[in-house]
Amino acid sequence: MQKIGSAVYRHMQLLATIGALLKFVLVFARGVFALFVAAVVGFGSYVMIQALYLSIWGYGGGVIAVLVCTTGIGAGVGSYIAWLDRDHDLRIQALLVVIALAFGLGGAWFGLQRGIDIGALHPIWKPGIPEIHITTVGAVIGANIPTFALGLYKAIRDPRL
Repeated sequence: MQKIGSAVYRHMQLLATIGALLKFVLVFARGVFALFVAAVVGFGSYVMIQALYLSIWGYGGGVIAVLVCTTGIGAGVGSYIAWLDRDHDLRIQALLVVIALAFGLGGAWFGLQRGIDIGALHPIWKPGIPEIHITTVGAVIGANIPTFALGLYKAIRDPRL
């Protein structure tokens, strides 16, 4: 009888360990999904708003502002949508939106600065391509930092997923 009890106990421990590991695998999978959604929404909003901006006002000084704002805000919204958790109260959700937007805009600005530097170092690339590419990458990474951190914190703290 003792052997059966210890075998069941070992299997229960194994299942608990697998469940804990599965929780972290799901958090990282959701993080990858959030990167994808933020990239699609961020770059998609840039393409749509840029076309609208150029059709109305033409090419001018506001193109850089449109690039940073649309990719940053789009990536922030995409990251928030991918990490949306309806169990949080409204204040935490509002705070998460504001933080994701702020980090998305900051990441877009940082990415723009790095894109300008890379474009100057590699004259083979067409003008504007490094700025757009690296601004989008910066916005996506920046917007996903706080949302991923909150998701990881919740996975560690909350016993259920």
